[in-house]
Amino acid sequence: PAYSDKIVWNAGIDPTVAANKTLDSTNLLMADTPPAPVLQKAYTSKKKQLSIAPLGIYYAALNTQVPPFNNVNLRKAVVAVENRNAYALDRGGKLVATVATHFIYPEVPGFKEAGGMAGFKQDFVSHPSGDHSVACKYMKLAGYPHCKYTGNANVLIVGDNAAPGPQEMQTVQSGLTQLGFKTTIKAVPQQTMYSKFCGYVKAHVNVCPTAGWIEDFPDPYAALFVPFSGQAIVPINNSNWAVLNDPKVNKQINDAAAITNQSQRFKAFAQADKMIVNTAAAIPEVWSDNAELEGSTVHGVLDPWNDDWNLSFSSAK
Repeated sequence: PAYSDKIVWNAGIDPTVAANKTLDSTNLLMADTPPAPVLQKAYTSKKKQLSIAPLGIYYAALNTQVPPFNNVNLRKAVVAVENRNAYALDRGGKLVATVATHFIYPEVPGFKEAGGMAGFKQDFVSHPSGDHSVACKYMKLAGYPHCKYTGNANVLIVGDNAAPGPQEMQTVQSGLTQLGFKTTIKAVPQQTMYSKFCGYVKAHVNVCPTAGWIEDFPDPYAALFVPFSGQAIVPINNSNWAVLNDPKVNKQINDAAAITNQSQRFKAFAQADKMIVNTAAAIPEVWSDNAELEGSTVHGVLDPWNDDWNLSFSSAK
């Protein structure tokens, strides 16, 4: 341990300001991910002050319990039309984002059994730039023969108002608009997004496109149970943002959790992953790499389990 004499936390700073300030400093560590423009600047001109490691997934949750997305084929159409390449660019591009195809992410055991990068190859999730013809197929199955939504619902999109949240919401909105949906974007602070909207079941938010998940321990149970099991739904501070409560998915996750043989366990969780993809409860946007910035004379040390700065070991040189 470095046993620093003093550590000072500053909160509430604009992410772009904080990122630039960190790069220009000698003794700062930035605890949050820098916005894409500053990330590019760091990579091209101050690479020694940048650390990158795999960390979690970002997805757009579609509320399965309230109209219009209580229709599984309508959800599949939305997944199919989504431009996940654009979402990856919103988050900073290939340096920190890989287009996702399912919900067990690369650093989690079971990723290989779930098909690795290719996933399970369902048609509605196989086109990273979006495919209107595939989306049209599912719109017709949902009861919209002209491939346009003609219902009365206005889709509420709620997300983080800090970058890249607004860009991500606009990317998701663009796909919905192509299918004829009327939408309303509500950008709020992240804390509010979780406490009053996406994490508050009675708020009935249709789409939460800036949702992310990181496993608490290296096992596929930690990647899938809380965000996708109906047994994990709670009225307040809920993390199953799609409010998915599919009995078959719940059972598969529980059955997989009871298996102690690792090979069999990972295969069982891969099957649960496939079932979740088939519910189209969320658009698997990107598998994330966590980018962290440090001052020019700081020796930053990352925790191996969550890729955040370990302040016991990080030090000013």
